[in-house]
Amino acid sequence: MTQAELAALVSMSRATVSGVENNTIIEVGARKLEKLLLAVGLRLSAEPNRRPTTAEAVRMRVHD
Repeated sequence: MTQAELAALVSMSRATVSGVENNTIIEVGARKLEKLLLAVGLRLSAEPNRRPTTAEAVRMRVHD
């Protein structure tokens, strides 16, 4: 898929798609990024940048 095709599919400019692809866009909103990812078969997710404490893990029912 070309940048132009993807841009048309998600109703964005080709310049925005190019900026996201090349990491030259200063800021892109989560909704816009999610829309791009969904169009190419990916999904946006987040995970903690630290391991939860034991108490947090128990509350979340997380098991290793």
